[in-house]
Amino acid sequence: MLRVTALPNMSSLLAPDPDLARYAKKGAHTQVTATEQLALESLDVLAAADRFDAHVLKIDTQGSELDVLKGAVDTLDRSVLAAEVEISFFQRYQGQPLFAEVEAFMKAHGFELIELHRLKRYRAKNPLAIGNVGLGGGQRAGRIAYGDAIFLRREADIRARARADEGVSLLRAIIALVAYGKADMAARLFGEGRDTLDAAVAARVESALKALGSSRLGLAHLHAGIDWLTRKC
Repeated sequence: MLRVTALPNMSSLLAPDPDLARYAKKGAHTQVTATEQLALESLDVLAAADRFDAHVLKIDTQGSELDVLKGAVDTLDRSVLAAEVEISFFQRYQGQPLFAEVEAFMKAHGFELIELHRLKRYRAKNPLAIGNVGLGGGQRAGRIAYGDAIFLRREADIRARARADEGVSLLRAIIALVAYGKADMAARLFGEGRDTLDAAVAARVESALKALGSSRLGLAHLHAGIDWLTRKC
């Protein structure tokens, strides 16, 4: 059942935690205005029915991310190389799994945390109406609430898969890393696994990665490099 909240983008399969009302401007997060019955299906069932392999996942389902991952175990183990998952550091919804549980699950399935980004904070409601006053050496006011965690399959596993598929998994992982701004990690992965690639392909990848590193902005070659790598995958 979907619980529709007064702030629509906080709607969730889980009930909002009433304790959110202690934070400034979060009252609408806790107000359920309607409910809707939904038919749900797991990613594994969909992937099997449609015969597709997912290589990168983006999951943002307002508290049910771990349930989505548990419904994608076969897909994770078979084909996923990277995943971006929204995580929470305290319960914004009742019964919501927190970051530590998500990270442990991903680790158990062969993934390593490589980044936390788009971190958001909830400011404490207080009788003095104090918000962000720029104290703390640039640290923002409020309690860290949620963000996105980026996970990458372990390097050794990526190399093993690349050996079995003529380097395709290596190229896909490099694309994901470059897209997330991790050109240094992409270059390391390439260096560790370039023997899985055809010599001509390896030369093109090396040239593209070097161009990223030598450009003042790096991004000058980003889109062309990603387009070329995508065609190879």
